[in-house]
Parts: sequence; C-alpha cells; structure tokens
Amino acid sequence: TKTKPKKVHHKDIIIGKNVINNLSLKGITQAAVVINGEVIASENYKGTDYMLKKVTKKIKKSVIGERNGILIKLPKPNQDMRTDIPTIGLKTVKSCISLGLKGIVLKSKRNIFLDVKKSIILLNKNKMFLTVI
Repeated sequence: TKTKPKKVHHKDIIIGKNVINNLSLKGITQAAVVINGEVIASENYKGTDYMLKKVTKKIKKSVIGERNGILIKLPKPNQDMRTDIPTIGLKTVKSCISLGLKGIVLKSKRNIFLDVKKSIILLNKNKMFLTVI
C-alpha cells in the first residue's frame, strides 16, 4: 500500500504479536485489534469477523478523527500450516475500514489473502496500510 505504518503502529504491532503468541499457547487466537498500545480485542474460536463485529462500538468510541489502530493476524507459534491458515479478504478489509483502523498486519508468506488486488485498492483509497512482519 502507499501508506506505511508510523512509529506508534510499530509499538501496536509488537503488543499485538505478543498477545497472539501468548494466547496461542492456549490455542485461542490468531488475531488482535490494538489501538494506542491497548488491546481492544483478541480473536476466539468464533473467528476474526465475529471479533470485529463484537468490538465495533468500543472501537468507534476509541477512534476519534484520524484513523488509528491495527488488526494483526498471524499464525500461532506452533501453527500447523496444513490446516487453519490465517486468512483475510475483502470482507475483513471492509470491516477494518468501517471501524476506523489505520492498518492490517500479516505474517510474511504465512497468511492467505483473498481478493488481494481489490483489497489493496480499497486500502489505498482509505489511506490505510497493509504490512507484513
């Protein structure tokens, strides 16, 4: 994407990565929403879309004016990459846009990204970033 993460987003990425790694040991999560150093939500067995719907009110109250916060979606540290690969697509991107998030973070070569071209166009149009770690 044309937009790149800022220093504040790098801090959120580290926090989100730590949450996912810690909760993944219990087999719980592959995703989290982090805004200004605060974990707003982490994914449970119901999935990313459910998590994003569940936190809509809380996020909209947190994000005022400029876009902020990230969705981070990574495989678990012990993830069997033959099954349950972390996946996002246009629906997830649209949810992140409507929530006012600034970016999406994925693990390089360890996520499935559906509708990537349409998603990148939409992310650029909304001045959001997509980055990999």
